[in-house]
Amino acid sequence: MFEYKIFPTLAENIYQNLGINFDVTRRRKSRKLECAYGSTPVSGAFNDPFPVLSDEANDDNNANYYDEDNIPSDGYIYSWDAPGIPLYKQDGSIDSDWAFKCVKSTFEEFVRVGIWNGIPNSNANGLFGSRSSEKTPWHSVFYLKSASDLLLESDGSTASFSGIKEKGGAANGNAGNGTCSIELKGSPISMGYTLKYFSGKWDFNGTEVVENPPGKWIYDNGNNIKITIAKGSVPFYNDDKFVFSVFVSSNKLNSTAISAFQGVESNF
Repeated sequence: MFEYKIFPTLAENIYQNLGINFDVTRRRKSRKLECAYGSTPVSGAFNDPFPVLSDEANDDNNANYYDEDNIPSDGYIYSWDAPGIPLYKQDGSIDSDWAFKCVKSTFEEFVRVGIWNGIPNSNANGLFGSRSSEKTPWHSVFYLKSASDLLLESDGSTASFSGIKEKGGAANGNAGNGTCSIELKGSPISMGYTLKYFSGKWDFNGTEVVENPPGKWIYDNGNNIKITIAKGSVPFYNDDKFVFSVFVSSNKLNSTAISAFQGVESNF
């Protein structure tokens, strides 16, 4: 939340009668990574730079005009907003479509004033009125991974693996009720994994593994990762799948603060 003191202080109806409106807005520079299950986490990254014009807003492009005041009350106006990138689906459920989701953003918050017949609610990006405050820098950086329940949680470990998603069969889940467990070894790498069952064997990213010992399929590539699939009471069926991703990075940081963030353009 941001608080701004307006000078001179006038009664609310005077601002309205004169047609003077204020708009709290922001500029955003961000980079986002969304990694689907079974994909390598470096895919999907892009840069969203600041606009070239120094007073142009580029993070005010929806109808969420209720998150800011346009007319001062007792000389103050406020803005309140989440850090720019939604973590939720439109139906309100937590976004579990991603194995990893990371966003690095730095913002400039400021107030502009003008004589408008209402500020555009649908798209307030661009240049409007005149800037009437200093720009306040702030940032939001978060690294998220899907947990065992496939819901997003903070990820601060250098090497981590996502929740394991079952993705096979007619019901988009495994027919068998066996389990998959993962052990990251000494030198893990960022990688997407798709494990697929067919005719008594499991295919681990192109490497077929037979059942050994009884009831288990083990993929161990030495210093990277060890994956163990164990049979349950209901046998696996052709096209049963386990999918997950591994993400290794020394840059993981979860922070929101009143300061600019240097390094938005750098790799995840």
